[in-house]
Amino acid sequence: MADLLAPFAGDAASELAVALKEHFGSLSRALSATPRQLADIDRRLRQPFELLLAAQKVVDAAQREHLCSGPIDAQDPELLRFLRSRLCSAYGEKLLLIFCDDQKRYLLDHEIGQGASQHVSIDMRAMLRKAVTLGASHILMAHNHPSGDCSPSQDDIASTRHIANAAQLIGVSIIDHLIVTPTQAYSMRAGGQF
Repeated sequence: MADLLAPFAGDAASELAVALKEHFGSLSRALSATPRQLADIDRRLRQPFELLLAAQKVVDAAQREHLCSGPIDAQDPELLRFLRSRLCSAYGEKLLLIFCDDQKRYLLDHEIGQGASQHVSIDMRAMLRKAVTLGASHILMAHNHPSGDCSPSQDDIASTRHIANAAQLIGVSIIDHLIVTPTQAYSMRAGGQF
């Protein structure tokens, strides 16, 4: 890891690698840490780590650029790569929404839920409010399963159906609800769950 951090931390790369490994367990978890978690990093190492976070933002922007190039397709390998980079380093489950226009073109992605290792809470009111504010006609939902098993739980199925029904009432359709792990993805639409 120190070799990867050298462009950002110079001589302090080894020290930063050890600190990140001890504090977060992995580089990917460090890159998805909250500002509150980042406040605990040693002051001397904060500036190189902030440079690393800036580089991560550049990578995220490049991935979003692809999402903006055409209609959102739940089977697109680039979309799945983007979702994994945003979701699969989390300690618990996270829910990411991609809001789309009437032609399923990307408008915005927004993390709206975060939860424990096997459950994520969804603020449906906030989700639908965001869709209306953006003028979105479609939403792609995605969340991770830290267990590595991307099979939907009964709660996943029930909440997806509930959200799809509520969204339909305001003229918004759910493109799909994807469950992602570092190596797999499950489409709830293809699986016939809604």
